Amino acid sequence: MMPIRPYVTKNDTLKPDFLQECVNDGTVRYTCVGPDAEKLTDEEHDAVISRTERYYTENWHRAL
Repeated sequence: MMPIRPYVTKNDTLKPDFLQECVNDGTVRYTCVGPDAEKLTDEEHDAVISRTERYYTENWHRAL
């Protein structure tokens, strides 16, 4: 049996673009999006993961 958060993260067909949201709020550089995207720094990666976890902590039931 899979824990709820990994399950909904993997199977949510309507999930937001967390990377783009982080770019919009300034926690990730705009150059990290697109075909010639630069690699995320550790801090930027953590920001995207944090936003994803926060979203699914609050909205896990929508993905079921």
